[in-house]
Amino acid sequence: MKKIIPLVITAFLLFGCSKNLTEEQIRIEQNIKSKYCMKRPETAKVDTCIMHCTGSNDPLETCIENMRLEGVSYHYVVGKDGKWKEMVPIDYIAYHAGASIMPPPDNRHNVNVFSVGIGLMGKGEFTDEQYLSASRICTQLEKKLGQLKYLGHSDVAGKRVWEYGLREDIKSDPGKNFRWGRFYKYMAYFSRTENDNVGKINK
Repeated sequence: MKKIIPLVITAFLLFGCSKNLTEEQIRIEQNIKSKYCMKRPETAKVDTCIMHCTGSNDPLETCIENMRLEGVSYHYVVGKDGKWKEMVPIDYIAYHAGASIMPPPDNRHNVNVFSVGIGLMGKGEFTDEQYLSASRICTQLEKKLGQLKYLGHSDVAGKRVWEYGLREDIKSDPGKNFRWGRFYKYMAYFSRTENDNVGKINK
């Protein structure tokens, strides 16, 4: 009994202090403490959003866990049903683009430093629910960060980067089936909608 009491006190000090964390907040804090992200430099202005296709039809939580094992992370992961999870806060760098260069005339390297990464679940076919969620997330991001430039992973980590010898592979996602027009149409709708709350889409 005497040995148990110090353990209980230690647990209280670690987990039972002033703020009550939700399971979601605990998971995000665990990501921060892990190898999947790093603190974004205060001088880095986020001005770009990179769209990805995860290449997996696994359940959302399974997909996220597999990415953890691979050392890959997105800021947001959007399931086929439109439900999404925040994997990394936007004030942290997520490891989503890898070796990367912005298209000319920008030509900045290390796109992760100044970008947000959104991973869409699937293998190249996207649902209307995913377009709705992704556009709604981005509308809210622009309210916080200002106007963003939207690109696919292939735009910053494609053949050009491979030819420079910076990558061993050529990224092609989100692929030709991603409907940019539909994405921008929904963004325009949400930008006109007052009091939009990105959190509502998960309820």
